[in-house]
Amino acid sequence: MDWKRMFEPVGLNWWIVAAGIGTNFLLTVALFVLLALLRAAGLDSAPYLLLACGGAFSVSLFTAYLCGRLAGERYLSYAFYPLAGYLLPLAPGVLIAGLPALLLAGFGFLGAWNGALLLQRRAARQRAAIYRSSAEYEPADQSSPDSHPATEKNPKEAAP
Repeated sequence: MDWKRMFEPVGLNWWIVAAGIGTNFLLTVALFVLLALLRAAGLDSAPYLLLACGGAFSVSLFTAYLCGRLAGERYLSYAFYPLAGYLLPLAPGVLIAGLPALLLAGFGFLGAWNGALLLQRRAARQRAAIYRSSAEYEPADQSSPDSHPATEKNPKEAAP
């Protein structure tokens, strides 16, 4: 992972970033509508807060994983640029609610970070598996010149 290129916009697929921003925005609005309906139905504050934090984490994790999976590279860049779609509907909540909305912003950030790290580890495992599979097809130790096929004598030449 190149930390210097994490926030560089050069080389990003902006269609994937725009799709991630839209997905984050729609899922966050859907989460807030669900939370408003549950609160109006009389849900207690402890399960409400747990559902809000878990939903915020899951929305950003899902979007970061999806965008990074589509891009196949620079996972942290594709995780954090779409966070704008998550933070946009959350901005009025920070002004109105204060600390609970900041808590949701933190959970969204952590979800995006975890989505990117999941993809990075998955890519590392795939590279390691490809390396192991290519190592299986390499010829064995050829330190003795008699075992190398190019140095073996023709059986017709070896016979008297």
